[in-house]
Amino acid sequence: MRAFIALDFPPEINSYVKGIQEQLFGTLGLSIASSLHLTLKFLGEISESKENEIKDALSGVVLKRFSCVISSQGVFPGYNKPRVIWLGLKSDSLIELNRKIDDALIPLGFSRESFSPHVTLARVKFIKDLDILIARIKGLKTEEKSFPVSEFFLKKSVLSEKAPIYENLSGFSLQ
Repeated sequence: MRAFIALDFPPEINSYVKGIQEQLFGTLGLSIASSLHLTLKFLGEISESKENEIKDALSGVVLKRFSCVISSQGVFPGYNKPRVIWLGLKSDSLIELNRKIDDALIPLGFSRESFSPHVTLARVKFIKDLDILIARIKGLKTEEKSFPVSEFFLKKSVLSEKAPIYENLSGFSLQ
């Protein structure tokens, strides 16, 4: 199964992010993300036995609950060739959570990866006019929004024609 570790957002943050996405509606070449979450670590294809090992390892991740802030928008890899439009997230504790997850999974054969906390707003499928697209992205009306983080999830991802379908396999509470 295809798996990853992620944070889900509270309903008010989901609504806020969907409002930002609405500002992009009608932009040619975009695929608007339908499921909102923050990926802490992508695991790829794992077996059922590896799933159990991962659950055991993640149950040992200890961190106090914290707040996270959604901040400004941006793109990957850059404005000269945007492929993903995102909202950034800020929190030292979020970075620490990612580090602790990496530390827990390294003994299972997973490697440490760079982490850029963000929520994907849309993917760029094609660009008709780069200047117009950049203006739309930079013109998004955003404001900082804080929300509590009290748990994270091991999730399963099933690819479908329309959009990936995500299912929580296990949840892990923060202290």
